[in-house]
Amino acid sequence: MKQKKRGFTLVELVIVIAVIAILAGVMIAVFANVVNKANESAKLQDEKQAEIQQKLEDIEQKLNNQNWLGWEDFENELAAQLAEANASSQAEMKIAIDNALKEYASAGSNTGLTEEQVKTIIERALSGQLTEEQVKQIVTTAVKNSSGSTLTAAEVSRIVSTAVANNLTADQVKTVVNNALAGITTDISTLKANALTEEQIQAMLESYLPTSKDYPAGTAIDFGKLVSGSTVNLTGDWSSATLDIVYDAAKTFTVTGSAVGTVNIKAPAGTVNLYADAATAKVTAIANNSLHIYSKVTSLSVTTGRVVLEKGSVETLTLASASSDAVTLEIAKNTTIGTLAVQGAAGVVTVENNGAINAITGTAGSTIVVSGSGETMTPVNGDNSNVTVNGTETLSYNGSVNVFTAANSGSIVKLTADVTTAIVIPEGTTFVLDLNGHNVTVEGAHAITNNGTLTVKGEGIVDALTHAKAALFNAQGATAILNGGTFTRSLENGQDKEDSGGNSYYAIHNQGTMTINSGVTVSQSGHYSSMLANGWYDGNQNDSHIEAVLIINGGTFEGGLNTIKNDDWGVATINGGTFTNFTQYVVMNWNKLDINGGAFYHGGSTVVWSGYGNAQMDQGILNITGGTFDGTIYKYGANGRIIITGGTFNSDVTTYVPAGYTYDATTGTVSKN
Repeated sequence: MKQKKRGFTLVELVIVIAVIAILAGVMIAVFANVVNKANESAKLQDEKQAEIQQKLEDIEQKLNNQNWLGWEDFENELAAQLAEANASSQAEMKIAIDNALKEYASAGSNTGLTEEQVKTIIERALSGQLTEEQVKQIVTTAVKNSSGSTLTAAEVSRIVSTAVANNLTADQVKTVVNNALAGITTDISTLKANALTEEQIQAMLESYLPTSKDYPAGTAIDFGKLVSGSTVNLTGDWSSATLDIVYDAAKTFTVTGSAVGTVNIKAPAGTVNLYADAATAKVTAIANNSLHIYSKVTSLSVTTGRVVLEKGSVETLTLASASSDAVTLEIAKNTTIGTLAVQGAAGVVTVENNGAINAITGTAGSTIVVSGSGETMTPVNGDNSNVTVNGTETLSYNGSVNVFTAANSGSIVKLTADVTTAIVIPEGTTFVLDLNGHNVTVEGAHAITNNGTLTVKGEGIVDALTHAKAALFNAQGATAILNGGTFTRSLENGQDKEDSGGNSYYAIHNQGTMTINSGVTVSQSGHYSSMLANGWYDGNQNDSHIEAVLIINGGTFEGGLNTIKNDDWGVATINGGTFTNFTQYVVMNWNKLDINGGAFYHGGSTVVWSGYGNAQMDQGILNITGGTFDGTIYKYGANGRIIITGGTFNSDVTTYVPAGYTYDATTGTVSKN
C-alpha cells in the first residue's frame, strides 16, 4: 500500500513562528546595546581628545605669554603636575628632564635652554604628547637656537629639588639624573631611602655641568654663576685688561692662559689657583682658603688671607695686614719673593716652607715670623729688627753697632756688609751668625770670640790678621757649630816649627765644644803653628780639668804645621772631611781621638801621629775604624794605645790591628775576620 505524504500541521507552524519571533527580539536587544556602547565610547574618546587639545591650547597660550609664571610659580606648578601625573606621564617627564639637563650641560656655560624652553619641554612631556625621541629633538633644536638668559646650575637644581620636596623617592630621582651622572651611580646608591636633599642634587648636577671655558680678552666673568671647580682659560690679549675674581661662596676656580694686566681678588670664602702671569694682583680677601700662585706675578698685594707661592716668583709682595694673624704666606721650595714689603698697622705675618725672600722692608710696627724646615728662607736686606726665623729674631749687622748683646740673645745676625770689628759672643747668650756672602777681617784680636752658643752659616771669610790671634776662638764652656764659612789667617808667616815669622797662630782654637759640618773650609799657609787646635798647649792652664770636645763631620782642612792638633785635655772625633798637610802631620793626637771616616793625605810621610804624655791629659789614645790614609801611622811613647779595626792604608798597620781583625797588604784594608 502506498503511504500518504504528510506536511506541517497548523500547530507546528505556529510554534516555529513563535520561536523565531522570540530569537529575533533577543538579538535586536543585544545589538542595540552594542551599538549604544560603541556610540558612548566614541563620544568619550571625542571628549578626551577635545580635553587634551584644549589643555595643549591652554599651555601654548600660556607659553606664548612672556609674563606667564615666575620661577617660584613654575616650581609650584611643576610640583602640582607631578602629584597629579600617572606613572606613564612621570616616566615621560623624567626622560624630558634628563635629556634637557644633558643638552644643557653640553651647550657650555654661556648658552643653553631658556626658562620658557624648559617649561615647554616639561609641560608637553607631562601631557603625554611627546616621546623621548621628540624631547631629544626639541632640546637639541632649542639649544642651537637659544637666546636670552640661560639657566644656571642653581636654577636647574631648584627644579629637581622641588620634585624631591614632593616626596619623590631616591629611585625616582635617580631616573631623572641617572644618564647625566654617567659614572657616579655609586653615589646614587648610597642616597637616602626616601628622597635626595637639595644639597645632594646640587652636588650631583655640578659633577657634570661644564667646568672649562675660554674667555676672550676683556670678557666680564661672573664667577658667582660659574660651577665650583671651573677652569677659566683666558684667550687673546689680556695684558692691558682687568680680571675681577669676586664671589662669596666657598668655590674653587683655576685661572689659566694669557698674561693679565691686573687681577683683583675678593673671595672671602673661596680658593683661587692662578696659573696665568699677572703684572699686578690685588687680594682684598681670600680668608683661610687660599690663593695658590703657579706663575710669575710682578706686584702682589694681600690684605687678608692665605697666599701660597707654589711655583714661579713674585717680584714684590706687599702685605697690608691691619690686624694680628691677618696674612699667612707659604713659599714652596725653589720659589722666590724678591722683596717682601710690610705696610700698615702692626700685624703678624707667618711665612712657612722653604722658599727664598731676598729682601724685607717696612717691618717697623709689624712682626714677621719665618717658620718651616730648613733655613733657606731668611731675609737678606732691609729693616729686619722685627723679623724672626724659626722663632729667632733677625738683626742686620754691618759692624757699626754691636748687636751681640744679652738683650738680643736668640737672634740671627745677618751681615749686610763686610766687618772689620771683632765679634764677641757674650757668655750665656745664643746667636746665629749668617755671613751672607760678607767677610769678617779683624786686626789686633780674634776675629770671632765665642763665650756663649754660636752657630755660623753662609758663605764668607773669617780672617785674623794679627800674631797669636785666631779667626775663631771658642772659649771653655762655650759651644760652636760651624755650618758654613772659610776660616783662615791670610797674613800667616810661620816659616817652620822653630820660626813664627812674627805672625803665626791657629786658624781655629777650641777649648769648649765645637762641631764642624760639611760646607766649612779651614786653611792656613804657615809652618809654625798647627791649623786647628783642640785643647791646651799647656794643659796645666786648664784649672777645671774639663775636656775640650771637637767633632768633625765634614769640611775641607789644609795647611799648618799640623792640620789637626788634638792637644792636652782634647777629646776629638773625626767622622768625615778632607785633610791635607805637607809640613809635619795631618793629625797630631796627644789625648783621645776617634777617626771613623775621612780622607787624610800627606804624600808618604806620617799622616797620623799619636803620643803619650801622661795618664791625665795626654793619654795618647787613638782608635781608627774607617777612613783613607795616605802615609804612615806613628805611635809615640810606650803607654799610648792605637787600635785599628777598619780603614784603608798605604802603609803596614799590622802592629795596631787587634785579634779578630786582619790587615790585607794587597788591598790595604783592615776588616773583621
